[in-house]
Amino acid sequence: MTNNTSYENYAENEAERNLREFSTLPDPRRPSSEHFIEYFYEHLYSGKSPDMDMLPHSDLFYIREALENKFKGSVFTMEEIRKLMDQEFNIKYPAPKNKFMR
Repeated sequence: MTNNTSYENYAENEAERNLREFSTLPDPRRPSSEHFIEYFYEHLYSGKSPDMDMLPHSDLFYIREALENKFKGSVFTMEEIRKLMDQEFNIKYPAPKNKFMR
């Protein structure tokens, strides 16, 4: 088995670097209380164990993405998606016991 080393000689241009850096930023359309990935990695980086009860079920992320694709220009919070699932389909996703603010 040979190792792929093609990436070692690759130099990204300024546009690629800007895109890579921008893609790692939190979504500016969302309130800081919705920055779940940042919360998770910040805790891992600092050596703390993140409170997994703070993170929404992955289904909610997929549902939110589908709704935002259908209703262009709309931005939904996880709490709105959680309530929608409960009201429309009687599916209860647990709400976080605590809210984090960045």
